[in-house]
Amino acid sequence: MSSITTKLSVLLSLIFVISCQTDDKVKPSQQELLEKCVILKSELYDYETLSSSEINFYDDLLNLDSTIFYQNGITYQRVYFKDYSGDQLNSILEVEDGRNRSLTEYNYHKNGQVRRSLVINYFTSESSLAEYDESGNQTLLELVRNNQKSTTRNEYNEAGNILKKEMLTNDQLTQRRTLEYDDNQNLLKEIWFIPPTNVTDILVYKYDSLTQLISIMNNDAPFRHFEYNSEGLKIKEIRFQSNGVNDYYTYNYSNGFLTSTDLSNDDQNYRLYQEFEYFSNGGLSHRKTYSFRNGSNSVLTSAYFDQKGNQLEYIFYNNVNQPQFSYIRQFSCKIL
Repeated sequence: MSSITTKLSVLLSLIFVISCQTDDKVKPSQQELLEKCVILKSELYDYETLSSSEINFYDDLLNLDSTIFYQNGITYQRVYFKDYSGDQLNSILEVEDGRNRSLTEYNYHKNGQVRRSLVINYFTSESSLAEYDESGNQTLLELVRNNQKSTTRNEYNEAGNILKKEMLTNDQLTQRRTLEYDDNQNLLKEIWFIPPTNVTDILVYKYDSLTQLISIMNNDAPFRHFEYNSEGLKIKEIRFQSNGVNDYYTYNYSNGFLTSTDLSNDDQNYRLYQEFEYFSNGGLSHRKTYSFRNGSNSVLTSAYFDQKGNQLEYIFYNNVNQPQFSYIRQFSCKIL
């Protein structure tokens, strides 16, 4: 893997998940009127040098038609051929520079909700299979990579909350998580079971009279503690660590909006501070993260958003507070 690719992977792992759906593979029904936002262009800069870019092209429903990539001085194109039957998308064939790259196939429940999707990557011989219930909850995810199969199975209650999650490798259980809720669907208990050592962790959630989560116990030992102000906003969190060096989070607000968070620990040798700015409509416009370590301070990251919540720019700074990597995106939005 090239250094550029490695840098890109590190940067993208830092980028927060945003609400914009960039490639909606299913046509919405005539009754569903929604605003959809897609990425038109994205660019990654190493200092001031463009290292990679993507330009996307869409159909009238803003489903992805093709992408032009630039990376390491090489330009290539992917084209997506869609097979529709009525209002349902049956398959997408992804072709890269004239070669079949991947095939995605769908089938549906009677209510039109996707029941099953299968993706086969011809370049890497990898595949992924996902299954969903009629409410859209994912019940199965199966990934095959390098002759190893990873499986996740989920069970839900009528409210759509997970009751059980099992993770398997080559059909052997590696982790099981079961959850219990009260009548108001507040999480009460979480049980983690990890074979083959059969380690079991039991997390118990406690609430106050306002149903605000105030503590989590892990095997009868303190794990999390929360405090709130009179408006019900969380102002403090303690994360208890097994090594005795606990982490402390404080949350500050103005007119009900979170303006900053502050993380420190018992050793007082490290501190992480975040600032938030907002548009007049209440949407987040800017988030900046600072690091304070052993008496020195530096800017870590900075992110900018538009009024629809799309992340436009993400900047990762070096140790002398200069932008090292910048990830910039352009969006287009449309009412469907």
